[in-house]
Amino acid sequence: MKTVIISLINFFCKSWLKLKGLDLKDGVQVIGIPSVKKDNKAKIILNDAVSVVSSRWANRLSPGCPSSLVADRPGAILELKKGSGISNTVIWASRKITIGEGAMIGSGCLIVDHDFHEIPLGSENSIVSEPVHIGKGVFIGARSIVLKGVTIGDGSVIGAGSVVVKDIPTGVLAGGNPCKVIKNL
Repeated sequence: MKTVIISLINFFCKSWLKLKGLDLKDGVQVIGIPSVKKDNKAKIILNDAVSVVSSRWANRLSPGCPSSLVADRPGAILELKKGSGISNTVIWASRKITIGEGAMIGSGCLIVDHDFHEIPLGSENSIVSEPVHIGKGVFIGARSIVLKGVTIGDGSVIGAGSVVVKDIPTGVLAGGNPCKVIKNL
């Protein structure tokens, strides 16, 4: 019975995402309804076997808010590659955010490619946006934040509660605020 209920939830959630203009490939699993904001000329792509958990009951670490998928500017791209997954995570692309194959993003994470406002606040400076790339097989622990311009190398692990402000190399364990390499894996 549980399998039937989860299948029905998945079907309705995927149908809603398609209506919102998302590009869903084969085997996408959606548990709970994520928040979506998408410019008509932006793309949000969920590739084969992607998992989006957006429900408190599906993840006990949930901060109580759904996953949020945002591509808010013309030409913005938010892409989750094959087999990747997020759980009650906010991903906000104004330019480009790519989550690599098999990457897992923990509950309550925030991934953004811009500052949301000019720096310093109130100045004439434009809002800066720089692409974010999370590599293949990366694991990002719960409540972590990944900021604009960051690349996290394939197979790396980011400890829970980390704030990633600069690139992390391939195959390392990193953590802290600011996030630093702890050891090679």
